[in-house]
Amino acid sequence: MELHERIASALPATVTCPCCGKSAPAGTLKCQGCSYDYYPTPPDDEHRYAVILREGSYDSDFLPKMALFSGWEPEQCRQANAMMQTYGEAHREFVLLRRSLSRSAAMHIAANLSRHCGVKIVSDDPLPGYTDTFADTEQLELAPEALPCPAPAKSEKEQHSGIGFWGIVGAVLLAIVIASFL
Repeated sequence: MELHERIASALPATVTCPCCGKSAPAGTLKCQGCSYDYYPTPPDDEHRYAVILREGSYDSDFLPKMALFSGWEPEQCRQANAMMQTYGEAHREFVLLRRSLSRSAAMHIAANLSRHCGVKIVSDDPLPGYTDTFADTEQLELAPEALPCPAPAKSEKEQHSGIGFWGIVGAVLLAIVIASFL
């Protein structure tokens, strides 16, 4: 067996998205579930991050996205969102969505949820002298922001908005036709 054949046989046949958990064939560029780029630029560092949600959302797109990125059942998402929206004894100011994420995965999740609610990315690295991550989610909420929250990701509708190239060509041709009659 040649070297390139041995290397190819050692590589996994599939990749799993660190954001939504969907599997795809190795070599896939983007996740079909959440559009995560499997080959982020710049490359990830060795640190781990946690994504914390603040403020619930009344947007109808929020709960499905929360379920996609958390792996929770829809009812769990609804309850967590309600806790962030309800004031009084049941009120909770934050919800820990995911832990132990790479930099690119934390940024991708935050960008997709920040249009709906407040998002905070904190370090989830082990404390000095410990091999495990923070034991208490309250400690994570109190931790300073490790990464700035990225600009909200554009929705499918926003990505395809505008008249585009052929719209401009059509407008120019229409202007020429109109000008020829004047």
